[in-house]
Amino acid sequence: MPTPVATEVGRFYTRARRVKKMLGRLHDGSKIWGGPYTLTQAGVGVVSGFAILNTNWLWTTGMAIVDIILGGLVVWGLAWFTGRLPSTNRNPALVMVDASGAVFRPATGSYRGESLSIREPRTRPAPRSLPRPETEAIEIAEPIPPTPVEPESQAPVGPPDPLPMSGSAVQRLLAQVNTK
Repeated sequence: MPTPVATEVGRFYTRARRVKKMLGRLHDGSKIWGGPYTLTQAGVGVVSGFAILNTNWLWTTGMAIVDIILGGLVVWGLAWFTGRLPSTNRNPALVMVDASGAVFRPATGSYRGESLSIREPRTRPAPRSLPRPETEAIEIAEPIPPTPVEPESQAPVGPPDPLPMSGSAVQRLLAQVNTK
């Protein structure tokens, strides 16, 4: 009877990719202008629209049509910007804590519990340039024309002297070098 072989199985699990739920069509099947929008964008749009309606008396222009257009642009801009934010799996409460820490810390940072201060730059006087001394005009002589040079006459070169073919290859190479 064969003995059972023990096998070990390893399984690796990765975090599932979150697919955003999108709102792209109205109940009658027509597309939403500028969409599709995520649920987060829709929530930001609804909350910002509610805030704009309730604070209209703070920012009104006195003309209803301009107020409606401005309010709609602000709502659409906030929803669009929300869609451009990266989606992460961070806890939103920790994101708010980190953001408040970044806002309320000194801009220059701190060292050993004290905030750093950057010295203001010192003003330096501009460098003064001395007036240049006036120079006299210098006359430039005409260039000397080049003189023609006649080439040297060369003796005609004949065929090389035949080298002896006897001896080893090294001797023949040495004979070639010595003849030049």
